Amino acid sequence: ISNHSNCFVSILELPGQRTSPYWRYSWIIGKDESTSNSNSACSAAILLYDDLNNDENEEENKKRLFLGGSTEEGGLLTSLRKAGSNRAVQYGIVLDMTVELERATDIYIPGGRLFHSTTVQSVRAIASDGNNDNLYVVSEVSESITLNPDTTNMPNLLNNDKYYGKTDDTFIRLEQLPRKRRSGSSMSNGSSYVETLDRHTWSKEIGANGEMRVAALDLLPSTNTLVL
Repeated sequence: ISNHSNCFVSILELPGQRTSPYWRYSWIIGKDESTSNSNSACSAAILLYDDLNNDENEEENKKRLFLGGSTEEGGLLTSLRKAGSNRAVQYGIVLDMTVELERATDIYIPGGRLFHSTTVQSVRAIASDGNNDNLYVVSEVSESITLNPDTTNMPNLLNNDKYYGKTDDTFIRLEQLPRKRRSGSSMSNGSSYVETLDRHTWSKEIGANGEMRVAALDLLPSTNTLVL
């Protein structure tokens, strides 16, 4: 995570009757939703179009957006860490958001999932199954703490993690996370975050030699195949 980074959401309308793409809005997620000045960075997103009608007290024109990335102590979703549990140097996060595609003011973050089983982790890609019952989350994780020198002088790099693992200690983790049904009482921001994703039903570690990086994840429903 760079000392200058925050997560943000942008909605872009593709050309139709317009002659060029049109930015509906961009919305920064960070300082207002965290309990301190901790920085966050996001690198994955998935929008579910047909999901919210099954949740309580939701309007049909609102969509459910999952945003993945990383943060530090006191940042986004770190209030979900239970007392006495492992404290990470860099946490992985999946934000569970409700967005109204036309208006930037109609954005809610009831919660999501916090990842802190290792010293450093960052969510890199997210996919959903055909029924939207499960999310598949890919993270880069490590038990090592090495300061990334590039973030000191070049905070706007695409790979903007402040920490990364040693070459022989970084690996990829793929997890399946069941989604919980949300209620209207959970639709709030800030300190009242709730877990809207259950603990993984299975987890698999890949490439424990530090030579793999993750760019994208997709699921092929017809063959029940994950492509990484």
